[in-house]
Amino acid sequence: MLGADYRFGGRFEKVSSALVQSVGADDTAIGFASVMFATARTRLVPLQVSDGSYLLPSYENTVSGRYPLVRPLVIVFNRKPDGTMNPVVQEFLRFAVSRRGQRIIALAEGYPITLEQQQAALQAIK
Repeated sequence: MLGADYRFGGRFEKVSSALVQSVGADDTAIGFASVMFATARTRLVPLQVSDGSYLLPSYENTVSGRYPLVRPLVIVFNRKPDGTMNPVVQEFLRFAVSRRGQRIIALAEGYPITLEQQQAALQAIK
């Protein structure tokens, strides 16, 4: 913001889908939400990166780290004192990072994790 004050007339929504709908209804609005919530009434805003070019938050740009505004989804889970976890939770986490689980994310217009991220997640779940 280059030292500018925040705008106090901002509007806050409790869920991303409501935020995106509000932005889509107001030509002057700006919002921040997952690309999964993009609609025909909204558009993704390209950001200028260090080399002076402008990038959209495409899958390639976000996975490569070139797009600077990325919020990864992190799932935190508890283990028992002996290091094991609830088998139902473990199976859910395995499914979430599986090819099938990631295919569901892609079908919902989300960005699936990379193979390296999948392998790291599976190691953490063991």
